[in-house]
Amino acid sequence: MLHRRLIAEQAAILHSEESRMSIQAVLAHIQQYERDRLTKLEWLRKRENDERDRKYLAILEWFSAAQTTISDHESFCRTRVPYKGTGEWILEHEKFQNWMGQDTPVSSTMWMNGIPGAGRLLPILSFEPPCLYSLLIFA
Repeated sequence: MLHRRLIAEQAAILHSEESRMSIQAVLAHIQQYERDRLTKLEWLRKRENDERDRKYLAILEWFSAAQTTISDHESFCRTRVPYKGTGEWILEHEKFQNWMGQDTPVSSTMWMNGIPGAGRLLPILSFEPPCLYSLLIFA
């Protein structure tokens, strides 16, 4: 009887130890899963940020002014000669002055709209020196 009780106690101790080890293994597995999950989330956030930045730069490039040369600028100036004074109101407008007057503008792009023939384009073509900003003109 004593022998049977000792065997039962030893079996209970072994079962208890196995359960504790099993619980520790499960806990370790859960902790590893959580670390892996956080690593994957960080990777996904970085990938989403990179994609957002790529799209932002693509849109910004799309909105940017075309690359022009000095000869293009001189050609535009020659085109404007017969229309001297046309559209100078744009250059004197407060919003335009503020935009051009900033050392580091918030945006290098200014959006203008108006009816066709309102005189938005000709003053812009003759900036001295050639304008490094882009001006979106929407009719």
